[in-house]
Order: sequence, then C-alpha cells, then structure tokens
Amino acid sequence: MGAFVETTGAPPAGSEVRLVVTLRGKLNEDMSVCLCGMGIVRHVRSEKGVVVGFGVEVPFHTEAPAQTS
Repeated sequence: MGAFVETTGAPPAGSEVRLVVTLRGKLNEDMSVCLCGMGIVRHVRSEKGVVVGFGVEVPFHTEAPAQTS
C-alpha cells in the first residue's frame, strides 16, 4: 500500500519513515481509527523547485477503534 504526504520538507528517496494516520468518525467525533506502519520513501515531488511532498510505500496496520475523551 502507499501514501502521498503533502509537506514542504521531505526525507530523501530510500529513507525509512514511520507513518501514523488517525481517522476520526464523522458521526461520532470521539471515535477514531489509527493506521500505522514503517515504510520506504519512493519519490520526492517538487513543483517549480519547491518540495510539495513525497510518496511512501508502507504496509499499514490497523488499530482497533479508540474512544478519545
């Protein structure tokens, strides 16, 4: 699985990164699901010489829904 991270700074291609993505529920804002994993930066995207983000290949693991209080 992969992801694109929008950012103004990026690690070089080939670097190992840890990603944590938290998704909050629309109906119940106190409920969230977390996707996490270690991956490798595959490419860095620049537009007009400015870094705009990077693509990463990462096998995400899910965590059970959590209540945020």
